[in-house]
Amino acid sequence: MESWVVDWIKEQRSLGVKCLEIKQRGTKYYVYHSTTHWDKNIKKAIKTSKYLGRLDRERGMVESHENQESQRSEAQSTDVRNVTEYGNSILLQESLKDLKPLLIGAFLEIGKKFTLYQNCESLETFR
Repeated sequence: MESWVVDWIKEQRSLGVKCLEIKQRGTKYYVYHSTTHWDKNIKKAIKTSKYLGRLDRERGMVESHENQESQRSEAQSTDVRNVTEYGNSILLQESLKDLKPLLIGAFLEIGKKFTLYQNCESLETFR
């Protein structure tokens, strides 16, 4: 293993990062988070590894696309508001108050036909 890779591992360990494993494939180095867990059935320790990214001499560890996407989705999920938020739901309810009778009148016949169709379909599945 090249000296810059060993230096990178030492630096990570000094920062408190544990369970890193470096695998070399050809001239490239790949970083994995490796640990073990006990399998009760076979009564042995099983190694589990998760790919973190590729190690580059100039840039350090280049994260995998999977890790980058999961970090983006975690950041975006905090921006999404809850549907049950009172202000939004009361606004929707108030805005549909005048439309509700019109929608019921317009779609009542279609709704009856759809319900009848669903009932016929469910009866055919029991045959």
